[in-house]
Amino acid sequence: KRQARDIVEEEVKRAKEAGSKGIFYVTFRWIGGTFTNFPEVSKNFKKLAKLNEFLSSETKNTDYTKREILLFEREKEKLRIFYEGIAALDRLPDALVILGTQHEATAVQEAVSNKLKTVGVVDTNADPSKIDYPIPANDDAVGSIKLITSYLVDAWIEGSKIEAKNREIQIKQEEKEKVARERAAEEKLKKETEEIRKKQRENTSARIEDKFTKPDIKQDK
Repeated sequence: KRQARDIVEEEVKRAKEAGSKGIFYVTFRWIGGTFTNFPEVSKNFKKLAKLNEFLSSETKNTDYTKREILLFEREKEKLRIFYEGIAALDRLPDALVILGTQHEATAVQEAVSNKLKTVGVVDTNADPSKIDYPIPANDDAVGSIKLITSYLVDAWIEGSKIEAKNREIQIKQEEKEKVARERAAEEKLKKETEEIRKKQRENTSARIEDKFTKPDIKQDK
């Protein structure tokens, strides 16, 4: 919703500055097929990235006219408006938060079709039955949107910290288990090598003993 644009962008920025990853947003019109036709729509993400790279290069002024560059900039701006917040999305998300489910029916339907979890601000004129986690609130009030969005982003940041900590513990545990496996393999190899050498020594001793203890029997012709 228009009332939520600045709030959403500010809160997402806050989440990223806190080190959280995997959070995306759409603050302009939802493009139909964003989820249901993701492979095709995501081509625009790559196109936007290429235009950004090209327009920031030093060779653009030598290879193209000012008019051509202006057309490229207009195309980039159009793509930026629609896709900037999701341009880094390389797969469908696990969940979708909708600030105003009645106004974003297409987004809700695409999320439901792809079996994504949905969290939605549901006003009195909206149907909460399609939302997994409905939040009854006035989706036209800036204060309401700010409160809910801030709360959700706080939870996301906290969850990201917990996930990072758990991942760190997991990595340390995996490294510990790896070292233990390597030591066990070394001990096993060492033991097997000692057993082989022991058998070799025993065989050598047996041959020497056999050579010097057996009588030399000669047959008379």
